[in-house]
Amino acid sequence: LYNSFMKAMLSLSLIFVCFVQVLDVLILSRFITEWLQETALEQLSEISQYLYLLVEDGKLLKGDITMLSSILNIIASTMRLSMKRKIYQPHFTLSLHGIFKLCQAIDGNSRSIELKPSMELGTDVVLMNGPLPISSETDKSRTVMVVSWVTSNIFWLCKQKSAVEMLCEEPLNNECRLSKILRWLVASVILGRISRISPEKRGGLATSTNSPGTLQSFLNHSSETVEMVDSHVANEALAAIILYLQGHVKKKSDTLPSVMTALSLLLLDRCSEQVLVDGRGQIETLCSKIHCPAESNPAWRWHYYQPWRDPALQHTATERMEVEQSCRSLLIIFSNALSAAGLPAGIPVLSVGDIEKSGLFQWERDSVVEQPHA
Repeated sequence: LYNSFMKAMLSLSLIFVCFVQVLDVLILSRFITEWLQETALEQLSEISQYLYLLVEDGKLLKGDITMLSSILNIIASTMRLSMKRKIYQPHFTLSLHGIFKLCQAIDGNSRSIELKPSMELGTDVVLMNGPLPISSETDKSRTVMVVSWVTSNIFWLCKQKSAVEMLCEEPLNNECRLSKILRWLVASVILGRISRISPEKRGGLATSTNSPGTLQSFLNHSSETVEMVDSHVANEALAAIILYLQGHVKKKSDTLPSVMTALSLLLLDRCSEQVLVDGRGQIETLCSKIHCPAESNPAWRWHYYQPWRDPALQHTATERMEVEQSCRSLLIIFSNALSAAGLPAGIPVLSVGDIEKSGLFQWERDSVVEQPHA
């Protein structure tokens, strides 16, 4: 009886393996994916949910890297198709707990070249899933673990690239994964704060799309409507990660206001650090020169391939430069605060006054003014 049972289980296992492998191949076809997108995405999402449970268990797929990669590819493809859906349609996503468990399951396998596809797919699953609002201390600890796992994967994968792979990389104008995980983390912090504000009061976070409010008005409104019970240690850990990632990506003026918003939400409510207490007035002045983060706009949506941009907003070169300089000044202040707290921030300990005295900001302003208009 035992032998018959084992043969039956082995037969079912082989059928399941064949099913996953066939589905993994089918979703590579453009014709099949278009059909799935139009008529069978709900069924594919249901299959992906069951496959995720196998990954989450960890023990069932431990050591079977080929099967793990196939399942992750199906989940990632489902998310890619789901992203193309309209706002009001149901989407396939995982919770923060689900993403956390998935990272743990993949990390349970020893890191090796054979695991490289699984690590790349796991990273894409996290990013395609979109940011998840951080609304509790548990969320913060899980987010730190997820972002740390993704970041270490990205650096490890870069080290494993061959000369041929380096030549075949995507064009430089495409956003790198480090920049994506930075946007993902920053949006998670901002959306977490917004989620803790009552729906009837969220409209005050930003004014009309043609005349957005400032970062200072956003902070004032969000601090007035949310009871602060945040852990300073968890906030500092998240802020340190944001500064670390920001130091490794190109400083794009489009995303800097969101980065500054996340750092402000994490650090400005703590009054124990003298660097921030002494610079409160200067910080408020800088925040008043930065517009509201894009995430405060009700129309904002997560885009995996590039940052979301509001087509209704138009900024001149001088305005963009003013925002970028204010953001860079805030970066210095926040970095100094974390350095004083004993956390590595990755940015040299300077003062905003040092930069002003050097004449760099004034030189940039003059350069913009002197540029011929098209």
